[in-house]
Amino acid sequence: MAGLLGCEGFFAEQADRAGILERFRGGMGKVLVATNALGMGIDIPDIRCMIHLGWPRTMLDYS
Repeated sequence: MAGLLGCEGFFAEQADRAGILERFRGGMGKVLVATNALGMGIDIPDIRCMIHLGWPRTMLDYS
Protein backbone atom coordinates (compact mmCIF):
# COMPACT_ATOMS: atom_id res chain seq x y z
CA MET A 1 0.00 0.00 0.00
CA ALA A 2 2.88 2.39 0.76
CA GLY A 3 4.20 1.84 -2.76
CA LEU A 4 0.82 2.62 -4.29
CA LEU A 5 0.51 5.82 -2.25
CA GLY A 6 4.14 6.84 -2.76
CA CYS A 7 4.90 7.11 0.95
CA GLU A 8 6.90 5.27 3.60
CA GLY A 9 5.70 2.12 5.31
CA PHE A 10 6.13 1.34 9.01
CA PHE A 11 6.02 -2.32 10.04
CA ALA A 12 7.68 -4.67 12.52
CA GLU A 13 10.54 -5.90 10.31
CA GLN A 14 11.33 -2.46 8.88
CA ALA A 15 15.06 -1.68 9.10
CA ASP A 16 14.79 2.08 9.73
CA ARG A 17 11.72 2.32 11.96
CA ALA A 18 13.16 5.13 14.10
CA GLY A 19 14.10 7.16 11.02
CA ILE A 20 10.71 6.66 9.39
CA LEU A 21 8.89 7.74 12.53
CA GLU A 22 11.16 10.76 13.00
CA ARG A 23 10.64 11.91 9.40
CA PHE A 24 6.87 11.53 9.78
CA ARG A 25 6.82 13.40 13.10
CA GLY A 26 9.02 16.12 11.62
CA GLY A 27 6.53 16.77 8.83
CA MET A 28 8.64 15.36 5.99
CA GLY A 29 5.77 13.09 5.03
CA LYS A 30 2.05 13.74 5.32
CA VAL A 31 1.06 10.08 4.84
CA LEU A 32 2.40 6.98 6.56
CA VAL A 33 1.21 3.44 5.95
CA ALA A 34 1.59 1.39 9.11
CA THR A 35 0.64 -1.90 10.62
CA ASN A 36 -0.24 -2.12 14.29
CA ALA A 37 3.56 -2.18 14.77
CA LEU A 38 3.19 1.59 15.15
CA GLY A 39 1.55 0.57 18.36
CA MET A 40 0.62 2.08 21.64
CA GLY A 41 2.64 4.82 23.27
CA ILE A 42 3.14 6.83 20.08
CA ASP A 43 1.53 10.21 20.60
CA ILE A 44 1.45 12.36 17.49
CA PRO A 45 -1.06 15.14 18.18
CA ASP A 46 -1.58 16.43 14.63
CA ILE A 47 -2.82 13.18 13.05
CA ARG A 48 -6.14 14.06 11.49
CA CYS A 49 -7.26 10.84 9.89
CA MET A 50 -6.63 7.14 10.24
CA ILE A 51 -7.95 4.70 7.67
CA HIS A 52 -8.09 0.97 8.38
CA LEU A 53 -7.79 -1.45 5.47
CA GLY A 54 -9.77 -4.44 6.61
CA TRP A 55 -11.08 -5.04 10.09
CA PRO A 56 -8.78 -4.51 13.07
CA ARG A 57 -8.15 -7.77 14.95
CA THR A 58 -8.96 -6.28 18.34
CA MET A 59 -10.44 -3.11 19.82
CA LEU A 60 -6.93 -2.21 21.01
CA ASP A 61 -5.69 -2.34 17.39
CA TYR A 62 -8.62 -0.12 16.40
CA SER A 63 -7.87 2.53 18.98
